Amino acid sequence: MWEQSKVITQTTLAKKVDPVIAEAGRLSTLNKTPEILLPVVNENGIHRGNYHLPAGIYTGNIDFERASYQGAKEGKYITSFAPIKKRSIFKFNSA
Repeated sequence: MWEQSKVITQTTLAKKVDPVIAEAGRLSTLNKTPEILLPVVNENGIHRGNYHLPAGIYTGNIDFERASYQGAKEGKYITSFAPIKKRSIFKFNSA
């Protein structure tokens, strides 16, 4: 799903969402509701799944209450994959 999604910074959605989300995430329109995908990695930094955030592509509104993780159970950290000095890592419970 990650490979089939669009880089947010190359869409008009980039101007409507937080810059960290725009740089870290990808836009997936494969499901009925468009979603922002954030990469989830394990403790070794290996991409193990995606955190799905339903989003309005015209408004930039993100439905955090309907967000969900889809991937391997060892996925633990949402990361921005930004340069080291600006990298943001958030731990979440996928269970």
